[in-house]
Amino acid sequence: MNYRYENSGETGILTLNGELNAQCTDDLMEVLMMSLGNSEHLVVDLERVTVLDPSCHRLFSIARTTSSLLKKKVTFTGPRADELEHFAEKNAVTA
Repeated sequence: MNYRYENSGETGILTLNGELNAQCTDDLMEVLMMSLGNSEHLVVDLERVTVLDPSCHRLFSIARTTSSLLKKKVTFTGPRADELEHFAEKNAVTA
């Protein structure tokens, strides 16, 4: 997994690249929380993700729940965005 975070005003863009698998879950969670902490609206760009392992789905749900608790917003973009939106809604993590 590789990533790049850019901030423009209140919007942060987290671009993820490569494989998101069980081996990178700790790093992915750290990057998601850091990015969310630095932006009011976090856009997670999944365009260049080649593998999205189910072990990472829960992390995106946690990020979505955390954003709601912090009164922030998370948006997923790219070809896997619908898959993550559906999973996050169906499996909402409660605080």
